[in-house]
Amino acid sequence: MVPEKFFDQLPKVLDIVPPQPGEEALYAQIRQLLALAESDSEVKKTIVAAAVATEKEVIQPFCQWRHNGKPAGNGWNRSVNNA
Repeated sequence: MVPEKFFDQLPKVLDIVPPQPGEEALYAQIRQLLALAESDSEVKKTIVAAAVATEKEVIQPFCQWRHNGKPAGNGWNRSVNNA
């Protein structure tokens, strides 16, 4: 996912993937935010900046191998609590 394009692509995804039961209100809120962002460039800048920051501060660190189990030596990790 390219965070700068996320909110440009999201409406198409919402059109393709119907809401599950109980998600209708969430979809409506997201569509409302997207409509507001389309009409107000400051809102668009703000949500894109949030997506970029989330990618950098949350997603990228989460994908690092050091978060995948415990070090087992020689660059390998082992799983924990996976009975």
